Amino acid sequence: MKSPSQNELSRVGLKVTCNILEKWDATDTQICTVLNIEHHVLHNHRLKGEVKNLNETQLKRISFILNIHEVLSLAFENKQNLHGFMNRINHNDFFCGRKPIDIISSGSLEDLEQVYFRLRGTLYIY
Repeated sequence: MKSPSQNELSRVGLKVTCNILEKWDATDTQICTVLNIEHHVLHNHRLKGEVKNLNETQLKRISFILNIHEVLSLAFENKQNLHGFMNRINHNDFFCGRKPIDIISSGSLEDLEQVYFRLRGTLYIY
């Protein structure tokens, strides 16, 4: 069996991740900032389903979004909670009254990573 190309991984990863971010009510600007992509990349992807190879950091960002989604899926059966959690104010120590979507929208890979690890530690039951 032939393994998928880098371009195919980029295309599918971007499609799935954009769908998740849209369900979290992220704006186009937030999506581009979280994934570290240009607006024209998002636009071309939506119009034509095209995307050039994403770099390692962009693929890492996609991985974190997919992992956050997995943690939320394990924690919540209710779609409203699953999709709404990232846009709700969180008063846990790390979040300090901020919305997780706002933290990951800083554009910092470290913020994205920290949100994932905090959610995994708080929500995911092993």
